Order: sequence, then structure tokens, then C-alpha cells
Amino acid sequence: MKIKNIMLTGVAASMIALSSCKDNETNDWLSQAPIPPIPPYENETVDLNKVKAVSIDSEANFEYLASKSAIDRELMRMKEYGFNTIYLDVKPGSGRALYKSDILDYCNSYGNIIVQRDYDDYLGYFIEKGKELGIDIIATIFTCGWAINYENGIQEGFLYDNLDEWRNEIQVRNDIGSDRLVSDLEETKITPVYLSPASTKFQQFIVNVISELVSNYPDLKGINLDYLRYGESDKGWYGLGDVDLEAYARYWNEPKPDPQEIIECRTGAPGPKFPQWVEYRSATVKMVTEKIQKAVKAINPDCEIQMWASSHWPSRYGNGQNWASTNYIPQGYPYTENYNQTGCAELLDTFVSGAYTTQVWEYENPANEWCIETFCRQWPEYIMGACKCVVAIPAYAFMDDPDKMADAAYLCLRYSDGFRAFELSYMNQGNLWEAAVKGFKRYENPNDTSGDDELDY
Repeated sequence: MKIKNIMLTGVAASMIALSSCKDNETNDWLSQAPIPPIPPYENETVDLNKVKAVSIDSEANFEYLASKSAIDRELMRMKEYGFNTIYLDVKPGSGRALYKSDILDYCNSYGNIIVQRDYDDYLGYFIEKGKELGIDIIATIFTCGWAINYENGIQEGFLYDNLDEWRNEIQVRNDIGSDRLVSDLEETKITPVYLSPASTKFQQFIVNVISELVSNYPDLKGINLDYLRYGESDKGWYGLGDVDLEAYARYWNEPKPDPQEIIECRTGAPGPKFPQWVEYRSATVKMVTEKIQKAVKAINPDCEIQMWASSHWPSRYGNGQNWASTNYIPQGYPYTENYNQTGCAELLDTFVSGAYTTQVWEYENPANEWCIETFCRQWPEYIMGACKCVVAIPAYAFMDDPDKMADAAYLCLRYSDGFRAFELSYMNQGNLWEAAVKGFKRYENPNDTSGDDELDY
């Protein structure tokens, strides 16, 4: 079986294909999986050039990828299985660089783990090897995370090395049950320490960091802005430090608010200014995105700007992330009349939609909106054609159920511009490579009933 460009010719052809699959028991990987409803349009084009990506977390693979041979082995594996893109974590939450930088220190350690590499440039070697194999590299930046506060007491990273300079720029939340405000430095359950996107000092710093990266690595396919947002905690809401309250006052042209007007700290209930604060935080994240986008495009217009966020748009106001188009106008509390203007989609080339849930198909639990199929279908409602969308799924959720991994890959390719698996170590631990390919083939060859699962990539 060879991969071909295919045009489905409406409902009749689709139903023939489904019937053939059900009659052919040898093609079990296709026949056993549920088939979603036929889309409400007559023709469906199969695109063989969609993104098929794996992300590589720096900490999870820190020791393993310390050698060229390990990197070579993984890129060859990705090529063999038809993957064409890597989302490479190059500025993790520690605030240190896995690339050559005159601004940031090089990342040679995580906690007690120190590595000795047989190469001098992590990102540079990935780009070099990727070019040989035709694999695009997208550099992922943990945008607001600049130190790591481990539960075991180890504290390391950029902020701990420069704490006097940056202490006042760190995100602050309320402490439900008291009037106390809590710096992110005090969190123990959430490892990264976040800088506030409202800080003009931070804004210039992150623009400088990303500008250097794009200038030094012109062969990058794109920059993925990961965790460009306000933090999250079950104990309260972030964005209540002086740097944010003063920025809020400038945004609304009114006096600096008391935190109690935003969040009633003792109860955690929203205060009278909560909707205005929600708009302010999303507008702040958009402002940072726009500054980065302008700087990157001035250096390399072909370098894509991407952003990762949770697929569940209705909850994103909690982190200040409105990834929708400005043409999407939400209704109801806590959205203000102009909240839609905080949408970021027009600034992006690609939105990376984090469908991080264990439920794949809507039929499994129709009442649960946290579902990969739902997220794959819903994103156009919010983005409204403003940018592309790649759906990212959690490989760790399917390590014991590869059939669901295949289903997830199929859904991502069918209903979005690409598929991304998080992440490499889980793909290897769960041996999920063939499962992903089954999903690829199911999307690309819907009429094939040969039962031939041989790789033709």
C-alpha cells in the first residue's frame, strides 16, 4: 500500500469504505475503532502534509539525550514512523538555555542531575540532524517560568541567581482564607516560578531572549510560546501583586484597586472588579504576544509564531489566555463588552491546542466536554479562520491503551492541521509509535481495506 492523495466523494463513498472495513476482520486496527459521524459537507480532502509532531520535554529526556547517538536514534525513529516535526523544549522552566546564548546561562543540570554532553549545542545539533532528515524543529519557550522550586527543597534557575533584581516582578496570588498575598516563590506544589507578564521589565527581557534565539538559529521552523499566562493554584488567583495592580490601574485609567475589589480573599469569591480584571489579564498576555510576534517577524518573517494553551477555551480566562479570534464574542459572566479584543489568534501562525484528557470519543461520556474528539471539532468555532491549529494529545494517557492513541492521532489529523504527541519519553515507554502510525494511515487511506499495516513512509 502506498500513500496517495485522496478525495472522498461524499457520504456514499464514505459508507462503502466503512462497510468494507467492518467486513474485513483482518484490518482490525481500523474496524475496531469507532467511526465519528460523517461531516456535514459533501467532499473531504485528505492532506498528506499535515503536521505529525512529537514534543521533547527537556527534563524528562535530560540524561538520555546527552549524546549525539541518542539524538540520532530518536530522529531516525521519528522519520521511520512518518513524523515530520519536533517541538523541542529549549528554554525550560528553570530559565536556562539549551542553545547558545549571551543572555541566558546554559542548562547543564536539573536538580542533582548534571550531564556531560558530546556536543556543545543542543538546539543546534537537533536542527542540523533535522535538516538531514527533513524534520522541522520548533523551539518551545516556557515563556513566564524562570526558576524551579522542587518539593524536595532544591531551588534553582534564573530567578534564584538574580533574585534581588527580579523579586518584585514575580507573580503574586491571594491566599484564600486570609488577607495575605502569596508570591510564587512560596508555592511548593507548583514547580515553576512565574514572572508576571504585566512587568514591562519582563516584556523587554523576553523579547530580547526570543529575538536572540531567532537571530542565531535562522533554520527554526517556529517559536512555540508555552505557558505565556498567569499561574494557577487551587488556593487562589494570580495577578494580584503591585506590578499587576498598577498595570490594571493604567489599563482602566483609574486608581490602583484593592485586591479585595477583585477577589474577596477570605472566601475566594469574585469581587465587583473581577470581570475588568479578567479582561485586563487577557489583554496583558495579548500585548506580550504582539511584542514577541513583531520582533520575530522583523528578524525572520518565515519563522512561525505558535502558542500552546489548553483546548478548553471557557476556562482560559482563569489564566489570562484568550486564544480565540477577536471576531469571537463570548456571552455572559465574567466577560466584558470588549473582552473579544483580547483574542490572540490573529497574532499566531498556529495555535497548539492542548487536548490533555484521557477521554477520546464523545460517545464514551457525552456529558464530559473534556474530550479529544470534542476539542478537535470545536477549535474552529473560536479561531474562526484566523490561524492554523495543531491538536496536542497526552501520550502518557494511552501508554496502556494504544488503540486509543491511534484514535486520537486520527481525530487530530482529520479535524485540525496536525497532530502532536506529548511527549518523547512516553512514546518510548508505551511503545506508541506504531499506534500513532495506525491513526495516520486511517486518516490518509480511509478507503484501504487491504489490512496491510506495513510502513510506507
